[in-house]
Amino acid sequence: IFVSCNNGGKTHTADSFKIIGSVKNIPDSAIVIIQAKGKNLDSALVLNGKFELTGKLDEPAKAFLFIPSTNDYEFLWIENADIKFNAEAGKFLNARITGSRLQIESDSLFSSIDLLRETQDSLLNQLSTNPAKVDKDSILKKVNYLREKEKQEEYLLVKNNPKSLIAMNILDVYKTTWGKEKVKPLYQAFPEKLKISSYGKAVKEYLELNVNPKIGDKFVDFESKDINGKTVKLSDIKAKVILLDFWAAWCFPCREENKNLVKTYNDYKKYGFEIFGVSGDTEREPWIEAMSKDKLIWANVFDKKGTDSKPFLIYGINGIPDNFLINSEGIIVARKLRGDNLRKKLDELLKQK
Repeated sequence: IFVSCNNGGKTHTADSFKIIGSVKNIPDSAIVIIQAKGKNLDSALVLNGKFELTGKLDEPAKAFLFIPSTNDYEFLWIENADIKFNAEAGKFLNARITGSRLQIESDSLFSSIDLLRETQDSLLNQLSTNPAKVDKDSILKKVNYLREKEKQEEYLLVKNNPKSLIAMNILDVYKTTWGKEKVKPLYQAFPEKLKISSYGKAVKEYLELNVNPKIGDKFVDFESKDINGKTVKLSDIKAKVILLDFWAAWCFPCREENKNLVKTYNDYKKYGFEIFGVSGDTEREPWIEAMSKDKLIWANVFDKKGTDSKPFLIYGINGIPDNFLINSEGIIVARKLRGDNLRKKLDELLKQK
């Protein structure tokens, strides 16, 4: 994808965006990439501290600009306009971005939240650089308070700005975290033009699909594609006990837990235990590679929507790894069981001593 990266011959029209970048202390030939909504929009090479990125957008988007070779990155709002990006190595999060109306709006809306985040970073930095000279418990207490304050501020940002695409984007990001009861009235307050945006459509889909089953409820069925492209339903899995496992190739804790799951599966399969894996990946190849490397031989399904796929939305997954243990009657009997805790529950359900 990067073979054609260059700064020459790029055109810019009224219905497209153009990002003119000026970066200090970034080596020539470093690749700059701009992504939005899970897709690469453009890439370019740095030359004499300059780069240009262009492309067309159907609607303004929250984008991710980064340089893989230096680990520098920044999130920014882009739209079909001339945008200037000025930063230096190691300080991309403090980049000066002009020309984007939505970026100016975002900077204003997030001013108080950014201060809370900066204070948290400062406190955690004290803890990591001078652990013997600071009161650890006091600092962690302050950090936890600030994190809760940050969550409250983000909720209020959405509630108080129902005419903002930025607010709808935040609602999309936190929809599974906040839950349907909180999300529905917030969504209903937005005008139709924002409800039909890609972020609004994602929130609407969540509200339509989410069931959020609890322990004691019957499992909610769904279907998706396996590694061979065959449609598989959760109800197709026949076993005395089923672990519905939500994971992803990019999730380090998931990959670590896979080691335990493989051993548990091998030990309990003969007693009627099965696993049904649901991937949160958006790219097929990393998913397949992870399954092969981790030796996941049970049923696994994939949808390129990743954590916005139907199974994730139905079950209200807001972090992985996550799982639901389903008994022979189809009732969810436990959630988020890992390692020895899973084995103990299987002993109880499968009557193993």
